[in-house]
Amino acid sequence: MPSFDLVNYALRPNKNVERKIIVECLSALQPYFNMQAYRYVGLGSLWFIDFILVHKMLQIKDMISIEKEEYAQRAEFNKPFACIEVKYGETTTILPQLSLGDKPSIVWLDYDSGLEGPVLGDTFTVCRQVTSGSVFLITVNAHPGKIRAKGDELTSSYTTHKSLSNREKFETGFRYYTDEYVGDLKLEPLPSRVHKEDKFPKFIGNLLLAHIKRATRQSGNNFKPLFNFYYKDGAPMVTVGGMIANQEHLSSLEQCQLFDKFEYLTGEEQYSIGVPLLTPKEKLIFDQLLPSDEPPSEDKMKDIGLNLTKEQIAAYHKFYRLYPMFGEFL
Repeated sequence: MPSFDLVNYALRPNKNVERKIIVECLSALQPYFNMQAYRYVGLGSLWFIDFILVHKMLQIKDMISIEKEEYAQRAEFNKPFACIEVKYGETTTILPQLSLGDKPSIVWLDYDSGLEGPVLGDTFTVCRQVTSGSVFLITVNAHPGKIRAKGDELTSSYTTHKSLSNREKFETGFRYYTDEYVGDLKLEPLPSRVHKEDKFPKFIGNLLLAHIKRATRQSGNNFKPLFNFYYKDGAPMVTVGGMIANQEHLSSLEQCQLFDKFEYLTGEEQYSIGVPLLTPKEKLIFDQLLPSDEPPSEDKMKDIGLNLTKEQIAAYHKFYRLYPMFGEFL
C-alpha cells in the first residue's frame, strides 16, 4: 500500500515545520543565487505540499515530480499548478534521464523508505549530474527495523544452532543494503548501539552526509552541509542536505551567512524538530505571549491555562511562526 493511502502528508506538524524551515533558508540565498531560475525536482505524491510551498515562496516555475507508474495518473490529476511535470516511473529510471546539468536545481528526494530503498544509488546519480549551485536534500525513514529484519532473513538458513543478537542481525542487513555504496567509508566497526531506535537517526544522518560528500567529490564539486534534521510524526525520519558547489559558489554561499541567521542550521550536527500538538485555541492563546526573547515559564503558561512541559514550551516558542493550523471545510 502506498504511503499516501496511509498518511495525509498535509497533516504532519513536524514535517510541516521542516518544509518551511528549508524553504525559508533557501529564500535567504537571494540575492547571491537566482532561485527563480532554478528547477525543482521532488516526489510530490498526490499532495504536492513541498511543490506548492516552493512555487509560492521561491517563485520557481520549472518543476518535476517523479511518481511510480501505477500512481502517476492520479498524481497528474492532483497537481496544483500547470508548471509541474509528472514523470512516470521509478527514481532510479527517471533521474538519469533528467538534464540536471543544464541549470541549477533543488532536488529533494523525500522517500518513505530507508537504506533498503534507492537512496544510495539515487544520490550518486544526482551528485554526478547537477551543476554547481544546486541544492540536494534526502529524507529517509530512520527506523532500523527493516534492516534487522533483512539480517534475520539472510542468516536464518545457517544460524539454526545459534540465536543471533539484534545487533548481529542489524549488521548483516546493513552490509547487505550498503556494501556496494559505502564499503569504503570506514564504518568498521559500526558504532556501539547503532541498531537502537534512539541511536540510528544520528548515525544515518552522518552516513548520508558522508555518502553525498563522496559522490560529489567524484563530480569535481564540493558539498556544503546545511541541513540535518530529525523529526517524528509517527515514523522517525531524517532529512539531510546542502549545496553542491564549486569554489565560486561556496564563496557566495558564505556571503549569505545562513548559519548566523538560522539557529536550526547546524551543518552536520543533527537538529531535532519536535513541536507539541496544540489545539487551535491553545495556539492562539500561546501566540498572544509572542514574540519574546525567552520562552515563557511553565508557571506563566499554567496561569493562562496551558499545562505544557518546559520542552514543549521551548519547541513552540522556537517555531511558532511556522506552526501549522488545520481546519475543516464543511
